[in-house]
Amino acid sequence: MAATVSEDIFNGRIFNVVGDSSYATGGYALSAAVLSQLKSGQVVGLNDGNAVIALWDAANLKVKFITASTGAEVANASNQSTNTVKLLLFP
Repeated sequence: MAATVSEDIFNGRIFNVVGDSSYATGGYALSAAVLSQLKSGQVVGLNDGNAVIALWDAANLKVKFITASTGAEVANASNQSTNTVKLLLFP
């Protein structure tokens, strides 16, 4: 899993989170570099029409991949390497 900045918008920052070949139930932990930009801010998962959307798990500081059509978390060990979700982080 990799998280990269795609753009700054509305005093926030959009991160693209790219899945990997074996999704772990519970989601992806963000790197310390990404988390340091959060401070006490908010995180919003964005849906840009993809089959998989982001859900921020604030309690565990993880990004969950959610199937847009069902609202369920994607399957454990499923290949998510072709999926990119977006998070909007407000500091």
